[in-house]
Amino acid sequence: MYGMHRADILHILADGLPPGVVRTSRKCVSVEQTDEYAELRFEDGETARVDAVIAADGIKSALQLQVADSEQPEYAGYRAYRGLIAREKLAEWDDRTHQVWMGDGKHFMVFPVRSGRLLNYVGFVPTASETVESWSATGDRDELANEFADWDPRVTDLLSRIESCFWWGLYDRRPLSNWVSGRLALLGDAAHPMLPHLGQGANQAIEDGVAVAVLLEGRTSSEVPAALRAYQSLRKPRTDVIQAEARRNGHRYDSRYEDLAQRDSEIREAAIALRRSLYDYDVEQAAQEMRK
Repeated sequence: MYGMHRADILHILADGLPPGVVRTSRKCVSVEQTDEYAELRFEDGETARVDAVIAADGIKSALQLQVADSEQPEYAGYRAYRGLIAREKLAEWDDRTHQVWMGDGKHFMVFPVRSGRLLNYVGFVPTASETVESWSATGDRDELANEFADWDPRVTDLLSRIESCFWWGLYDRRPLSNWVSGRLALLGDAAHPMLPHLGQGANQAIEDGVAVAVLLEGRTSSEVPAALRAYQSLRKPRTDVIQAEARRNGHRYDSRYEDLAQRDSEIREAAIALRRSLYDYDVEQAAQEMRK
């Protein structure tokens, strides 16, 4: 398992695209469809006609309601504090491993990114009220340090060295009944937002992208709706399971058990069966098999 800085993987993906493919600063507000095409309508009044629309617009997707009955995001009851710290600030730190500390109702994790030059830390803390779902809301580093004040010295030492952090509220959604309507399909968090306790949110969005690319490649316009239905039938069963398992793993990490031996047993079992199903899966091969 490798930890990657989000900006690094975005650069890798963007650098593989021809110039001019990505157009930003546009907000799609609706899609109209005919038998021959889909027409996107943007907030500024402009339109565009296309063969297929892939809505990858996040947990608050503007297009989700055109595909499935509304399922409001559910607050998990936790705030996650996150940030980066230079590895060089922690002389004795093991920069090769993903480490998790599990406590009473909360947990803390640290893993290397950018080839070990940076450490990503995340502290998961229960809250009495909802916290905004944001990647850039400024957190309180003193509040974070106080939450883990009596924990392992490695955790408290790391937190004593940070200068700032961010926070975000944790939300997911029950599995949708449907991802596809004609030429419109949902992808990533628009289709299956999940809690971060398996580290699979971005991974599953990328798997979605690979699957839909394989299934659409070489199709004529008239074949697009069938290809998108195949995409849903391939991807939805897998992400339904991962959404549920991410919730369960959060309970394990937060030690929500009367008997911690049960927690430890479940973690050992998940490390064998669940992790293998996550990491040994070849989505490109699975999509190619579906095309046969």
